[in-house]
Amino acid sequence: MNNVVVQYQVMRALFFIFLLIPLGCVKRTLSISTTPTNALVWLNDREVGRTPLEISFLYYGEYDVRIQHDDAESLMTTRWIQSPWWDAPFVDIAAEALPFDLSAKPVWHFELQPRNDNLGDLVYRANNFRSQEVGK
Repeated sequence: MNNVVVQYQVMRALFFIFLLIPLGCVKRTLSISTTPTNALVWLNDREVGRTPLEISFLYYGEYDVRIQHDDAESLMTTRWIQSPWWDAPFVDIAAEALPFDLSAKPVWHFELQPRNDNLGDLVYRANNFRSQEVGK
């Protein structure tokens, strides 16, 4: 009987030690920079800040990106974030339980074109657009 009590206490102690072991986590951080800096960035129609910036993200896949700067042409595009092998379905559950941290840090850089405020160019582009057949 005494042996059973000792085994129970050892098992109980091991259980509590296991609970105290810090498990790792998965960190997902997207870094966005532009030239020129201090551009306002939206991801999926949500304002996220001014460049350069780092934000956390929850899912991999396609993102709608909109960037505006006072001295540059606005940019609207899409970008993809590819998932690493350890963040695949079912593998990610094991990755969360590992005793060390895993991190995904995609980096996006955008070169913004200088703003063109030439009135003649604006009129030319407007006339060119108007002469195109729209909707046919």
